Amino acid sequence: AVIFGSGNSITPDLISFTPAGIEEIENQDRRSQKQFRLSKTGTEYICNLLSKHNGNVMRAAKELGISKISLYSFMKKRNIDVNKYRLGFDEHG
Repeated sequence: AVIFGSGNSITPDLISFTPAGIEEIENQDRRSQKQFRLSKTGTEYICNLLSKHNGNVMRAAKELGISKISLYSFMKKRNIDVNKYRLGFDEHG
């Protein structure tokens, strides 16, 4: 590493330190928090939220504090059909 400055000494204001990979660690932490929230939430709660919001995944995800994509992923893993919760859905046809 090289530090450029004037004079013969290194002072704290010359050093800007950001550990490599800190952003990736923060991103992993956010992902872990989302996964934890979903795992703690459970399928029944997700179904209740979808019912409450008439199958609107965006609104349900917002209430959970996660992205729509994360909620869709959770629903896919648990075989939750969002159409069952939408107004006017006819299961038989």
